[in-house]
Amino acid sequence: MQFQLGPRREVIGSLVANIIMPAGALRASVTDLYAYFKAINQHKIINKESKDLMFSKHATKVSSESMQYHIHYGYGFMLTQTGQAKSVGHGGVDLGVGSNFEALFLHSVVTTVIH
Repeated sequence: MQFQLGPRREVIGSLVANIIMPAGALRASVTDLYAYFKAINQHKIINKESKDLMFSKHATKVSSESMQYHIHYGYGFMLTQTGQAKSVGHGGVDLGVGSNFEALFLHSVVTTVIH
């Protein structure tokens, strides 16, 4: 596949927008994303019941018992489990741009990864 400067074209069968931006039009720094996720977990911007709904399985994207790999959708977050490791996050990509925010819950330790 070859990319050119100029108007955007259809890429791999999906129509892309004429500008690069997240689908939700959200722009935030790494520090902002970390503060947002921390505020959710500390129940500063939503209560515990709402957080539990956000982090609960509402639909399944991928599930493989043999590979011990599962991806589910919560409200605004994707819930991933690989073996014993569980994570909550959300990401997105556009031509030449990608990001992912993920909090990994393993052995009572939370690791937050933003890239």
